[in-house]
Amino acid sequence: NPLFNFNLSLLNLYSIIPTKYQEIGKKNRDNGDYISIDRYKKNLISNIYDVFTIKQPVLTINDLFYILEGAGPYIYKDSDLKKTNLMIIGDNAISVDLITLNMLNIDINESELFQQAQNNDLVVPKISNIKILGEKLEDTRINVKLCVSKLEDIKVKNVSINSGKFCSGCFKQAYHLLNMMKTYMGKDLKYNFSNSFMIGENPPEPKKAENIILFGDCVINSTKDYNFRKRIIEYKKDLIGDAKRKIKKGSKSKKNIKIKEKPVKEKPNKSILNLPGCPPDIFNCLELILKYYRKNNVPNLNLLTKVNKFWIKGESINMLNIWEAL
Repeated sequence: NPLFNFNLSLLNLYSIIPTKYQEIGKKNRDNGDYISIDRYKKNLISNIYDVFTIKQPVLTINDLFYILEGAGPYIYKDSDLKKTNLMIIGDNAISVDLITLNMLNIDINESELFQQAQNNDLVVPKISNIKILGEKLEDTRINVKLCVSKLEDIKVKNVSINSGKFCSGCFKQAYHLLNMMKTYMGKDLKYNFSNSFMIGENPPEPKKAENIILFGDCVINSTKDYNFRKRIIEYKKDLIGDAKRKIKKGSKSKKNIKIKEKPVKEKPNKSILNLPGCPPDIFNCLELILKYYRKNNVPNLNLLTKVNKFWIKGESINMLNIWEAL
């Protein structure tokens, strides 16, 4: 999991509620400390525990028989399947998650998910006080390759990544979008050179002003005065015409003739793609990317968006309803 390292039972329980109710509201996002204290992540953890306290499960199973490591929780190009033959089962979800993290060599004190549990009046037991049956904890340590913590570590073909300051919400969505681009758009990007992906407040200037993708409201608003917003057009000298005029005027006068250079002009850069939102919606981003690069230039992305429309956005259900009506 890009935000919490692993999809623990607390996160899986939260995912039961409809997706539209999992979204973090946009209140107080204009405050200066929203990004610095990562208000998005704090609100998300608070919501996770709100759902958990409504009805706590009486049986919790963390199935670690197979683990998707490297990149997840979906299957991406950097994902690897690891077999452990282990399952952690218990009657207390928090205890099961604590044991799971301990087996995966994750320091529980560094887990924000459990640091905030006490603020929600939840009891976080000590590992030594949890009764364990079956395998010995010290004999079942698993080393797992975690998700990247920096977007720059996701190497997408012909795409440079420039990051500023951003919240966990934008990081999560950008993580998935970049992994989808790397997984499904490898051949598409092979023939689309010089792409820059920018995210967060005040990121560094891109090296080239071509195909600039601005991900999220923060980068769109904080880069309005950046150099890449304008293109400087330098008009070339008319060397042949200037030479002819020199010869023509030189025959009449021996005075030095100053040749006027055409002015340099600035024009708005139209090679910019805005992906608005805080955080942006992944499927809307894919649609906008497809529209920007055009279908013929990104055939793999075109196919992916058609599949997404059919299965994810409900068109498959509409088709089934039509068949049932017939």
